Amino acid sequence: MKKVALLNLLVIFYFPNSTLLRSISSMIVRIFYLKLILKFFLSISKYAIIQSKNLGDSKTFAESVRLVGRAYSALDKPVEVIDFMKPMLEKYKAKNTWLAAFACHRLATAYLERGEFDLSAKHAIESKRLFEQFKDYGNLANAVSLMGKVYVRQNNYKQAFQCFDKAIA
Repeated sequence: MKKVALLNLLVIFYFPNSTLLRSISSMIVRIFYLKLILKFFLSISKYAIIQSKNLGDSKTFAESVRLVGRAYSALDKPVEVIDFMKPMLEKYKAKNTWLAAFACHRLATAYLERGEFDLSAKHAIESKRLFEQFKDYGNLANAVSLMGKVYVRQNNYKQAFQCFDKAIA
């Protein structure tokens, strides 16, 4: 925090007429605060998981798990996403729940970020199947779009465009 504030002061006082440097300094401060907020959000979501388990509230539990996965993704921590979501998927996959569909989708995204395209495609296809089953068309479009991203990373543009067209439709 002190380093960010010091950098901001240096830019303001030593380069008072430089709009570019001020905007860069402002972006650095915003990124710092965003990461701080995401870490706080992650802590609250983990606490909500514990409390929802204690209360037996499955809906809050599922939503809290989803939020933890999203926070890890926003913090660019694909390994943490995988470590957190794999047990959730193993536990809920047999029940074909919405939580399993979301875990598959989040795992597919994390594997894509790591360059593990086969695992990413496998989980994206599974999340697509589950979202179709639940008639959750918004998340279904996201899953199909994610499959398109996998194809793009594999330089298979024909398949990618087909996926993107399906997602838009």
